Amino acid sequence: MVGYLHLFGLNKQPQDTCRGAELIRRSAQQGRLAGQVGFVRWALQGAFDACSVRRDREEMLEFLDAAKDQTGGDFYKSQLIELLEEQVRAQDK
Repeated sequence: MVGYLHLFGLNKQPQDTCRGAELIRRSAQQGRLAGQVGFVRWALQGAFDACSVRRDREEMLEFLDAAKDQTGGDFYKSQLIELLEEQVRAQDK
């Protein structure tokens, strides 16, 4: 949540995209679904292009693979994760 606040400059937090990226990535590494999905989504959108945060294909696919286990069978979460996975894989083509 704190990464999201920094990313968008909400709740009296200064807008700091790169700080937000680092915090969201850390959230993903700690197994939080919002971090795993959010980091990949914003990385694919180019939100972190000016940042030095790691955003390589293998790690993003690992985040998404871990996120699959947390959907609880929810159709919409599963569809979002599959869509993001397809987009990450398409980057190599």
